[in-house]
Amino acid sequence: MAFGLARALAGEGIDCRILDPAVSRSTPARGALRRTGYVLMPVLALIALDRGDQHVCAVVKVPSVEDARRSHRERHRLVRRTKPEIALKQLRWACATGLPRGVVQTDAGYGNNSDLRTEITALD
Repeated sequence: MAFGLARALAGEGIDCRILDPAVSRSTPARGALRRTGYVLMPVLALIALDRGDQHVCAVVKVPSVEDARRSHRERHRLVRRTKPEIALKQLRWACATGLPRGVVQTDAGYGNNSDLRTEITALD
């Protein structure tokens, strides 16, 4: 939503920057800010950025519409495989490259998957 707004504002010729608060490098001591201080921090960061101080916070690059669509397409392509399928692919690769055999330990994320256990046992 923020990227769409930034694209719309840029289309109207308005300078728009998205700040990443997680990368803020000039956070005052805890408890030093009052409620209004949290409102002023982005304003102070923008003033510092306009003065040329690049170490105040990170400015996020607004992706184009095509870049945004591409990330969704790639995510759909990558997420199709389940955790057991990914594990089997990695185990087959390990066997094919000649890595030493050992114990395979799985967690609850693999579920009660008897097909996975059968496939692992069948690996040569």
